[in-house]
Amino acid sequence: MAHMKLIHGIVLSIALGASATMAIAADTINIGTGLGVYLPSDRKIRNALGSQWFSIGFRPVAVSSGKNTSMGTDLNFIAREKSGNKLFIGTYTFGTTVNLAEPGGNNAAVPYVSARAGIAYFDYGIGSGASRISKKRFGYDGNVEAGVTVNRIARAYVRYDLLSRHDGFKFDGLTLGVEISLGRF
Repeated sequence: MAHMKLIHGIVLSIALGASATMAIAADTINIGTGLGVYLPSDRKIRNALGSQWFSIGFRPVAVSSGKNTSMGTDLNFIAREKSGNKLFIGTYTFGTTVNLAEPGGNNAAVPYVSARAGIAYFDYGIGSGASRISKKRFGYDGNVEAGVTVNRIARAYVRYDLLSRHDGFKFDGLTLGVEISLGRF
């Protein structure tokens, strides 16, 4: 348990450190939180843990580098337990978002696309008896996202995460979610 707290603390420290570094040159910093439904793509994972689960995200910072392009970080957590199987995935990614329309003015809804890459932490126990596989390890996450920002305070999005594979498990999946801005600085 202390090991998990240490790893979570390290990931959070990296996220906050990167956010603070980027904030020095920022025109605008946007902090938000989101909730999504995660749909795993792998049949083995769906059979063990179910076909849809919740994900919680935190976007510590979005840094404006122009009217239509921004760079930012993304911290996302996916957790599920079912029938003795368990999975926790924490991802921290960095990337670029491009608005597909000019923000502001008459554009209350602005479509966007994002691409990010970063690290992922996995803690899983899947199977039973001698065939049970329980591991804690680091890997990678690459994700693409498309959505619409409404009045600069809310987003609806679809996101696909391509995650590293471990022990024959493919953790990739699609998230349908919403995000609410907690503040803009």
